[in-house]
Amino acid sequence: MAHLIESMMYVREEPWHGLGQKLEAEATSAEALRAAGLDWEVELLPVYRGDLMDRTILIPDKRAVVRKTDGRCYNVVGDQYTPIQNAQAFEFFDDVVGTGQAVYHTAGSIANGAKVWILAKLPTIGAVRAVDLMENYLLLVNGHDGSLSFQMLWTPIRVVCNNTLVRALGKTNGQLFVTRHSPNIQARVDIARETLGLTTHKFEVFMAQAERLAGQSFLKAEMDEFLANVLEIRPDVPMEKQPHKVKAMARIEELVEVGAGLQQAEIRGTKWALYNAVTEWVDHERFDNRDRALNSAWFGSGADMKAKAWELIQN
Repeated sequence: MAHLIESMMYVREEPWHGLGQKLEAEATSAEALRAAGLDWEVELLPVYRGDLMDRTILIPDKRAVVRKTDGRCYNVVGDQYTPIQNAQAFEFFDDVVGTGQAVYHTAGSIANGAKVWILAKLPTIGAVRAVDLMENYLLLVNGHDGSLSFQMLWTPIRVVCNNTLVRALGKTNGQLFVTRHSPNIQARVDIARETLGLTTHKFEVFMAQAERLAGQSFLKAEMDEFLANVLEIRPDVPMEKQPHKVKAMARIEELVEVGAGLQQAEIRGTKWALYNAVTEWVDHERFDNRDRALNSAWFGSGADMKAKAWELIQN
């Protein structure tokens, strides 16, 4: 299978997917850009069509988003679209988080450069029941193919297994800042910086919710109902016709008992353990291909599944 991750870097700690170029020291955004192989730009080129007379005719209000280094075309956009270059996006992140306020953890591109990200670790940390360490992160993402707006998102990560716990990308509680592709992106730094202050509050709220879940046990029937909803197992369809979902359900129930860090007495057999069994399965076991797992966990159906599990587990 072709790799979805085109290139990436990480600082010191190998990420859970085990991919990328390792840097031994904390990186500036410019260093991260180069190490991640993102020191390239896109440009807008005119779009033409052919007619029956084999003539090429300019399409007036359309432009092709093309990578300069290899001519790869990502999409055709309207003439109001302004590309946000990788270096520009990373400089924006520098201006928002401030020097010394964050450690750039990973950066890279997915799908031949169509999606670009940089993940920064913030100073705030916490521990559920004083044993399960959590760290606070910001994820900046940008799309060159029209599938993503320019966004800054918040997500906590569970240290023991590097699971991304709350859906990073989307309309739910992770989104902090989003803007369209336009020429005045730097003018929005102050607005983005204001939203950065929300991360401390979001992290505190999340930790309070996690503590509450770590104090709640569940019955086997409750776990079965929860997982059936998360995995969308249809009660009107025989189980033998849903083998992958049934297998996933059985494995998650195993992970509740044997998952990373879930045997600790303070959290064993709690709703917190059940939720983390779901995230461990999504991030580490759902796909054999590691970069496909990363794409799903951050940008695709895995992110949706974890968001759904988080909402359901609160009830």
